[in-house]
Amino acid sequence: MEFLLTLAKSIGVMFALSGLGMGFVLMILVIWVKKAARGKAYAFFFEQNRQLSNELISVGVDGNPERFISKGDEGEYLISAEDTFWYSWPPGFPDWVKQPVPCVIYRRNVPDPINPITEQSTPLVTALSLKYMQDENMLRSMWRDASESIDATKPLGKNNWLLYMGIASLIAILILAYINWTNLVALNEIRNGLGI
Repeated sequence: MEFLLTLAKSIGVMFALSGLGMGFVLMILVIWVKKAARGKAYAFFFEQNRQLSNELISVGVDGNPERFISKGDEGEYLISAEDTFWYSWPPGFPDWVKQPVPCVIYRRNVPDPINPITEQSTPLVTALSLKYMQDENMLRSMWRDASESIDATKPLGKNNWLLYMGIASLIAILILAYINWTNLVALNEIRNGLGI
């Protein structure tokens, strides 16, 4: 019995020391993330080879808070509050460890930031309409609604093609009558010229 008690005490001490050690490591991790994120911003770069790279940057070149130098290409980039978004840094860590930092998006070697909200025009198709376009029942419903709305705006209902055919036939008859009349006038002039 004494052996089991000693074993339980030693396992308890191991768990306590492990818990204290893990708590200490997590506390150091949180302090490190807070210290590393202070006064920094996170920059995404669209590279020429169609890849996306990122850097945690220190803002301020020569005392100017609107500029920074990239570690990737040693280029100087501009930063502005209008083109800044919030991002939780560092990626891959649990939410309780992450710190919100300003985030900016750039094209590599272009010093001005990209603001996807103001630079994009309104798309013809939104994400929800694309989803509905791929849903067959929704597409049938849209076609039915569209045809009903078109039929509702027609003055004579669904049989307008009869009206159009009638108008086209009347125009054709008038054209043929005009051609016959001009031929009759020309024939009368020939007759009068010959004295018949």
